[in-house]
Amino acid sequence: MKIIKCSLKHILPVSDLFCRAFDDSIGFFVPNNFRISEAVTDIFTLLHHSIPEGILVAVDDKETVLGYIVVTGDIRCLWKDAFLSGFAFRALYRWLTGSYGIGMTSVIRIIRNKLFYMGFELSTKPVGQILSIAVDPCCQGKGIGKALVDSGLDLLNSRGVDTIKLEVRPENSAALRIYSRYGFVEKGRTRDLQGEWIIMQLGE
Repeated sequence: MKIIKCSLKHILPVSDLFCRAFDDSIGFFVPNNFRISEAVTDIFTLLHHSIPEGILVAVDDKETVLGYIVVTGDIRCLWKDAFLSGFAFRALYRWLTGSYGIGMTSVIRIIRNKLFYMGFELSTKPVGQILSIAVDPCCQGKGIGKALVDSGLDLLNSRGVDTIKLEVRPENSAALRIYSRYGFVEKGRTRDLQGEWIIMQLGE
């Protein structure tokens, strides 16, 4: 197993892993949608365009994706690029033409959720963030998650980012234990439409 920079050929397997790892959250916002993978793939394509160095994948000898992590030094750059690159308008067109299979009710819930996070992010100083991490369920318990976190933190530190935050669900005790070992401490709590998040931070 090795950790490498995500390339375009990894986008589809990473998107598939995201859909499997976060099936409950996806189902909360867009239940029974078999086309949501297209929207997820578009989002990871945006991430690859905006922060190409910030997506790392764990692969085996055949370059099968075993896990991934997404980190960024400043989330605001991602929001900005979503508009300047035309992604937001392309996504709107794809939604209007039915490519995502997402109805208006689901769109309103998703937008409300994203606006909440944007408000929170714009109200705090720019810090590094772990945006997403997942390991294939078949490969869990083999140290892949730790290796991904190690690589993500090393990447941010190499760029002079010494304050890093993340959000984790209170019921995710395994993740809480792992992050605590790295020195992340709880800095507060917030909520979205699905429930509560613990905001954890490493550094000042």
